[in-house]
Amino acid sequence: NLDFSSCVDFSAFMQFSWFGHQPSSSVLNWTFNQDSNIDMKMVAMFYSCRMTDQQLFDLNQIATNSISTMGMFSENGNLVECGISNWGSKFNSLIQKPGVAIYNNLFQSCGVLTDGITIDFTNWNLDNAQSYGQMFYNAKFDPNTPHWSTMLKNKTNVGLPYASGAGASLSGMFWQTRHVPPLDNWTFNTVQSMSSMFRLTMYTDSSVSTLDLTSWKPAIDSLKAHSGNVQYAQLDLSRMFGYSGGEPLPLGFENFEWCKNTPGAPVLINGAEMFAYCNDFNRDLNNMDISNFYNLANFARNCPIFNNGEAPGQSSNPLTFKNGLLPYSPNPSYVFLINNSSGVINMLRETPAFNQDINSWGDMRSFSKMQRMMYTEGNLPQTFSHALSNWLISPSPGNSNEFAYAFTTQQIDDTIIGWAKKWIDAINAGETMPQNQQITWSSDNLNFNNPSCLPAASGGPYNLPSDINSVQDALDFFQGYNWTITTNPCV
Repeated sequence: NLDFSSCVDFSAFMQFSWFGHQPSSSVLNWTFNQDSNIDMKMVAMFYSCRMTDQQLFDLNQIATNSISTMGMFSENGNLVECGISNWGSKFNSLIQKPGVAIYNNLFQSCGVLTDGITIDFTNWNLDNAQSYGQMFYNAKFDPNTPHWSTMLKNKTNVGLPYASGAGASLSGMFWQTRHVPPLDNWTFNTVQSMSSMFRLTMYTDSSVSTLDLTSWKPAIDSLKAHSGNVQYAQLDLSRMFGYSGGEPLPLGFENFEWCKNTPGAPVLINGAEMFAYCNDFNRDLNNMDISNFYNLANFARNCPIFNNGEAPGQSSNPLTFKNGLLPYSPNPSYVFLINNSSGVINMLRETPAFNQDINSWGDMRSFSKMQRMMYTEGNLPQTFSHALSNWLISPSPGNSNEFAYAFTTQQIDDTIIGWAKKWIDAINAGETMPQNQQITWSSDNLNFNNPSCLPAASGGPYNLPSDINSVQDALDFFQGYNWTITTNPCV
């Protein structure tokens, strides 16, 4: 029966408290301010408390313009029900004011000291919030609670309205979360980031074997991203499913077209580390549209069995992606992104099972940084047996070192010869070849990466693709434009 009618800031109010440890039906019948024009703060209000069935106050009895709830129950390992299921009505009234709701870290690490969170979120709308960052980070849900299978289904308009000019963050929303409930039929407004959204998420210890996001496809394909520029929008997917160890990744994403049906300005997507360090990852990605992705750094790095859905070493399913990679534009409006992105650095590094042809990627000039893209080191077996002769490359000076680890002599010859022929075709079609570019192969393993260097270079001129008849011709051609392409000694 405490009277807080004169209070507006409850930040860290009961931080590190321990109360209601035994199940209790008593309600915290507190009186709050009833001025609907005020902004109230409940940031970390119950941070790191121990609460088991302690019935909290009714949030719906508070009249306020907004409530800041960031981290309100963060690190509350024992959090169970506590009457929070009924709080949805208040949050639903606040979200009519776009950007007011911030769910950051709201239930971080909750339920980890019990069987899990039993709160029913069925009547909680997640509309129009500004941020959902790490909302359930390291939390645990109780899959045996009666509403577990439906509590997070059918959440619509997640994110901010498009007219707001900004995008919501879902970064780390289910990062390292256990017993994630089904998430069927979500739709989205404007989203800036899904970075680490399902990073290290633990699905296999729930009553469903794998999280299924198939129903997200229509919403993802037309997803509006953060509108930072009238000429393009940006979406951060870095580490979205990455670092999941041996956990199975969600179903459905391999068919997403990622903003391809978004009206208005094109969406540019950061896909860095999207599947990095996923030990169990080996999906067929040929129906996944990544043609808006400007950054593929570490995309599938350290995925030891990834081979585009086939068994290790097989090569009958070339990795093409739907509609290929980001098309090259000589004067893109987003040139600063391309210049400052990591390109395809480490994209397929430490993927010893991978042996699919990727020659169809063709014009790779949108990805200027290429360090260790095909690099597999240590005692891992090398299976990649294809040349990359169909690529038109423009690597950055000083940023394309140790491209690959174990190319055979024939792969080296065919690749470099092909690159020279592609550039001659491009020049004859009116393209201007850049100067002073650089790419090197690894010298770690002297049994590989040795070009034949036979026959010797003809000395040119190199005006037609047919003028390139040896790897020495190709190197001579590139040297004419001050390119540095360094390999191991000739064999």
